[in-house]
Amino acid sequence: MKKRFSFTSYSNQYLPPLKWLFFVGSIVVLAIWMLLGISELFHWEGNNFLFHGGIWVVTMLILYAGVNFCGAKAVDLRIRALPTLVIPMVMLLTVVFALGAGPLHFLQPIDLRGMNPHPFGLTPNPLTFILFVILLPLIEEFFFRGMLLGHMLLKLNVTKAIVISSFFYSLAQWGNEHLLTALLLGVVSGLLYVTTRSLFSSIIFHIAWNFLIFFSWLDGNPLISIAKNQLPDDNGRLLFEEVGLALGMIAIFYLMHRIVLRQNR
Repeated sequence: MKKRFSFTSYSNQYLPPLKWLFFVGSIVVLAIWMLLGISELFHWEGNNFLFHGGIWVVTMLILYAGVNFCGAKAVDLRIRALPTLVIPMVMLLTVVFALGAGPLHFLQPIDLRGMNPHPFGLTPNPLTFILFVILLPLIEEFFFRGMLLGHMLLKLNVTKAIVISSFFYSLAQWGNEHLLTALLLGVVSGLLYVTTRSLFSSIIFHIAWNFLIFFSWLDGNPLISIAKNQLPDDNGRLLFEEVGLALGMIAIFYLMHRIVLRQNR
């Protein structure tokens, strides 16, 4: 027998998540907007400790709220974490990377400026490709996922182990300045390692991500942001990009929530 439509049942199902989305979205927009506004007012540089401290607070709140919203068992081994979290997190990384060419440039994994030197003093050449695209992912994945995360999984639950190991991984990227993307990259790699029970999958993902960065580095433009660079820097563009980033995060977390609900039925 087909279930009859009930406004009460639908409102009870959808109103709580909608209220949560509105609440978290408002906080995210205001937090990012205010931090960037303060940075511009005081002419802080991108590596200012207080500025990054605020970004860290916002980032951790987003991750904490997102995991709780999606369900406490969202990253448990009993649920197929690959479609539940990894794919949405890759989408989130793409959104951050695409919007990173304007005022949100501090979210990008590296400073993409064509043939200009890398922040660590490197220049794009074959040796840099081998170091950055192949050797660096191998070393980082072996240490942070194979050793650190593997050891933490013996003592902590999956969620805590992934978040803490990703936090330490992002701290190792401190000189790179782009901590948010490093944290998210660590979460995705950790989920791949836990889900597939193989370090090979996280290594391949890390190599693919660094290759995308290297390719964009040579081109001088983030792939999705080329057209946006032609837009005039009119008043209001700053808020537009922050709203776009916040809405992208909210939409992806909502997608994760719906997938978890469907798998738990």
